[in-house]
Order: sequence, then C-alpha cells, then structure tokens
Amino acid sequence: MSQWQERGIFDLEAATLEGNSTMIAKVIDTYFIIDESVNRKEDSLVIPVALVTHTGLYMCVYNDGMHEEMLAYQLYVFVKPANPYPLIANCIDDEVCRATLDEDLELSCSVTRTRPLVDLRWVHREGTKEQALQSTKYNFLNQFYYTSFANTTVSSTNKYAMILACFPDNDENLLVPDEAFIIVEKSRYEALNHTEAKVKWVQIHTELQLDCGKTKEII
Repeated sequence: MSQWQERGIFDLEAATLEGNSTMIAKVIDTYFIIDESVNRKEDSLVIPVALVTHTGLYMCVYNDGMHEEMLAYQLYVFVKPANPYPLIANCIDDEVCRATLDEDLELSCSVTRTRPLVDLRWVHREGTKEQALQSTKYNFLNQFYYTSFANTTVSSTNKYAMILACFPDNDENLLVPDEAFIIVEKSRYEALNHTEAKVKWVQIHTELQLDCGKTKEII
C-alpha cells in the first residue's frame, strides 16, 4: 500500500507501489508540496475541481528498478473576461460606438478579470487598411486576475469620419468568449532524452487526473 511521507515542511519522499517508486507533487521553487484539495488515486494525482490556484509545476518520478524516469506537468489557467471584451468606456453598445469629434477625443478600452494578461491595442481602420494608433497601456493584477486598459487620443483636426477599433493582441484561441480552460503541458524525461511537451486542454472546474508510471497513457 502506498503512502505519502512528509520530510521537513514541504519535501515529500517517494512512495512505493508494487515495487515501483512513484511520486507526484506540486513544486514550489525547489520544494515539493501537496495541496489539501488534491488526493492520490493509485499512482496518480487527482484534482477534483481544477482552480486558478492549481497553476504550477507537478513532478512525478518513476523507478522500476532498472531505470528512473521523470514526468512533468505544467498547469496554466485561462479565465474568460468578466465582461464582454474589450469594453469601450462610455459606449452603450459593446461592439460599435459612435462619437462626435468636436474636440480632441480621449478613448479608453479595457478587459477585466482575465488570465493570462491581455494586450489591448487601438487601430484606425480604413477599408482593408489598418493603422496602429499610439496608445497608453495600464495593467493591474488583483490576486490571480488581470485588468488591462488601453487609452488613445484622437485629434479634432481630423476632417473625416474614422473607424477605430480596440482589440486583444493575444492568441484568440486562449480566450474564447464564454469559455475558461486549464492547459496541461506534459514533459517526459528519460536519461538524457527529452521529448517535446504534449498539450491537453481541460475545462476549468472539472476533475483533472495526472498519471505517473510507464504503464500510464501519456497525455
């Protein structure tokens, strides 16, 4: 029967299961730590409800007496914005805004409570052409969530109507509206050989199981 043994405050020794040495633990700096919200299932680590706080590196050491192998899971959390994004200040419509250019016009757009950080930018669109506008950007971190702003000024000397747009400059696949994901990267190390990390997307707030051992399926 396998057991977890704590050594010191954060360090965990490997447990023995059917002659194989297995260990899965969250790594903080150079320490191993087990979160109270996770549990072991055979030689796997189970996170019943994946949350932002589970972001981090998880390591597993497997030893069958012949060789030692290490598996690494890097968890990242992606959280959708709290509101439609980007949101242009003082606009009733979330997508299209109209303003009269009687004097210099200051515009601001924002995205709130996201992970990862969203890089916003303003552009001037004319037909199929697009010209970047000079913007001032601000980013704030509140616990685990980011709020980002991008401000720009339009001069009243412009004589023609303009179409301006503010949009995220990030990979749009990371922040799909109305979706929130955890991305799991798994790296496998054996001797001096290293294969590229394989990626699997897991929806947030669902159970996540991290497997250890050569007989386990590689994610």
